Amino acid sequence: MTIYLLIAFILLGVLIYILKRYTGKGARKRSIQEADSECCGAHEFCEKTGKYNPQFKPDYYDDEELDAYKGVSPDDYTDEQIAEFDDVLMTMSEKDVAGWLKSLTLRGIELPYSVREKAILIIESR
Repeated sequence: MTIYLLIAFILLGVLIYILKRYTGKGARKRSIQEADSECCGAHEFCEKTGKYNPQFKPDYYDDEELDAYKGVSPDDYTDEQIAEFDDVLMTMSEKDVAGWLKSLTLRGIELPYSVREKAILIIESR
């Protein structure tokens, strides 16, 4: 009796694996990976690469000084640098926060973790 249950569970697991692999997220992920990595350039966000198209120019939110942090890891910011990001976030309109995050991404700037959390809370509250 237990051997039949074991075989049934194994077969169920194989069936779930097959269904997941060829439908839903597994199939979509595989098709994106198989797609040509070159983006057509017609859209601001490329579905093939999962990145913003560098041909689109970012909007600036009176934050040009933040360009100095391009390529800096969120772990590497000092308290003073975090305060700079926080100051920009707290002085902008709530409706501009999502655009500001997109602009930072296009510019290659990663937010400090604490500021990113505040920005996400602002966006979610809207």
